[in-house]
Amino acid sequence: MATLGFELLFRLLWGFALSVVFVRRTESSEKFVKIAARFVWGLAAAALLLGGFSDHSWQVLGAMTLAAAGFELYARVYARWGRLLGFALLVAAPFVAFASTGVQGVLHFLSSGLILGGFFGGQFLGHWFLNVPGMHIRELGRLMTFLFIGLTAKTLEALWAIVLRLQIASAPVIDPMGRPLGEDATNTDFLLKLNPSNSLFSLEGDLWLKLGSYGLILVSMRLIWGIIAPWVLALMVRDTVSRRATQSATGILYAACVMVLVGEAVALYIRDVLKIFM
Repeated sequence: MATLGFELLFRLLWGFALSVVFVRRTESSEKFVKIAARFVWGLAAAALLLGGFSDHSWQVLGAMTLAAAGFELYARVYARWGRLLGFALLVAAPFVAFASTGVQGVLHFLSSGLILGGFFGGQFLGHWFLNVPGMHIRELGRLMTFLFIGLTAKTLEALWAIVLRLQIASAPVIDPMGRPLGEDATNTDFLLKLNPSNSLFSLEGDLWLKLGSYGLILVSMRLIWGIIAPWVLALMVRDTVSRRATQSATGILYAACVMVLVGEAVALYIRDVLKIFM
């Protein structure tokens, strides 16, 4: 659980920082970015407290520090070169941390970061309208574009994961004589999966996508709470933004933040126990 919490906070840190970059400082003020930088460092500290030092390599820890330091540079330095360098460091952090996991691991981090950052960054900006009433509504609209990019990327990733899982589920695991195909017959873990009474209440079994009841519950939670519900709420936010109802949009984003946190936490658990990136 400590590892899951660390990775979830790392994704939130990165996505939130990137979303703030999309807000024009001339509209939101310099104070907005500097307060956001404090939140970023707070998320980094919380991630480290959740077992970051003991459960992760120095490469991952260094990448998280790189992301936080890059955003700090973007927030504090007024010169254009400093802001560009800070932005570059922030963008590079996921590739430094998860390059060893391959393209799939990096894309999983990026899409999670975008969806988390879109919702939490939108809520942060929505509250900022109370401090800067004259800020143009287009800034919240820009973050909605950021959010929809993340939702689209995450939805495509989930659909691709289902397609791959369907291919696995359609492949036979036993021959006509009931013997395992391509498996060691002495592998007791695999043989237990072939037992319907055992697999019914496990992660993998004979239900949809070769899942057991527990696995099916997890995948259903991921799709409903982490993708379908956020899509519905994001469309509601876009409608309220078009009506210039920033307080209503912020209220909807409250509920969306809870849902997307649950969805991404379940997605990380599914990745670890089922090896499904979705």
